Amino acid sequence: MKSVKQDFIKEMLACLQFCIKGISAHTDPLVLLES
Repeated sequence: MKSVKQDFIKEMLACLQFCIKGISAHTDPLVLLES
């Protein structure tokens, strides 16, 4: 169970990093925070 949870967390972090890279590639992160 524990290893499965760790793998799930790793997948989520990888997805978040991918999403952040995709967003930052199109818009400035500061603009998103201010809006």
